[in-house]
Amino acid sequence: MTICDRARQTASKLFTKFGQGVVSLQRDVPGEGGDAWNPPVAVPVNYGLNATVSGVTARYVDGTLVTASDLMVRCAVPEVEPLITDRVIIDGTPRAILKIQPIPAAGTPAAYLIFVKG
Repeated sequence: MTICDRARQTASKLFTKFGQGVVSLQRDVPGEGGDAWNPPVAVPVNYGLNATVSGVTARYVDGTLVTASDLMVRCAVPEVEPLITDRVIIDGTPRAILKIQPIPAAGTPAAYLIFVKG
């Protein structure tokens, strides 16, 4: 087991233990069927997140993309890699993703820091 694997397991255990509310990652996937005149309708798929949610700290506020009124989601590595086109559902409320930071920034992620619109 590598140090990255151990870090990922530790982060998952901690987020499971101290997670807050119901948080999930929602992605639209193409539906079945369709043709050139009637494209398939996208179907939302939810992936549960072991996560904590808090306000954005001053360290991350840049005034343009991330503002003080936004939220910061710290989560264990989900089933699928988060994309900027996904949404984060926090206690039933969909939030647009502004920025995604893997932790650590290089190599295999042990956790993610996802900034969402507040």
